[in-house]
Amino acid sequence: MAISILIAEDHVLIAEMWNAVLGRSKDYKIVAKTSSKGDTVAEATLHKPDVILLDIVLSDGSGLDIIPQIKQVSPQTKLLAVSAHTDFPTVKQAFAAGVFGYITKTSPLNEMMAAINDVVAGRSYRCREVQELISGIFFSDSSENVEAATKYLTKKEKKVAYLFYKGMSAREIADQLDLSSKTIDTHRYNIYQKLQIKKSVQLIKYIDANQHLFTEVMD
Repeated sequence: MAISILIAEDHVLIAEMWNAVLGRSKDYKIVAKTSSKGDTVAEATLHKPDVILLDIVLSDGSGLDIIPQIKQVSPQTKLLAVSAHTDFPTVKQAFAAGVFGYITKTSPLNEMMAAINDVVAGRSYRCREVQELISGIFFSDSSENVEAATKYLTKKEKKVAYLFYKGMSAREIADQLDLSSKTIDTHRYNIYQKLQIKKSVQLIKYIDANQHLFTEVMD
């Protein structure tokens, strides 16, 4: 079944380009195009799309403002932020508001498609530019930046990360938190993506050096 998409973008040419490119694929179905906050909520209520390509700046204000309403009228819809901004405060604000992925307007279309597929599958997505941004923060010597990167994790992700740090297996963590192993694997994937690491030893070193940032989830 094709992935249903709502395009919320106030620049007509950009919206039409996305509509044309995605609409050519049998894997996607564009159900609506909007440019304002009110219209986006209305169309989300009507169509309940699998994913919304959400411009952070709409014609009448921030697209992030309507995320609570969208989650209320269409809880299963995944939100993929599309923005011209690549600064950390904006990216952090977007994820804190509830987006599941973040790409920029300079991201290639194949990356947009990858992002759509990932968020619909329940996997968090960050485009290359955002990954490099977070990587720069992670490897910075600034304690302020390290703390900012850690705050990028949800409380549940911090808990899962800390249990891995303690040496527990994915199965053991799943049993303790009463979650499925698949959910734990998804959390681990998102943790690695957000901290820009690839191996468990990197996670151990990170938490070992920054245990004060994980006190809220320590037993």
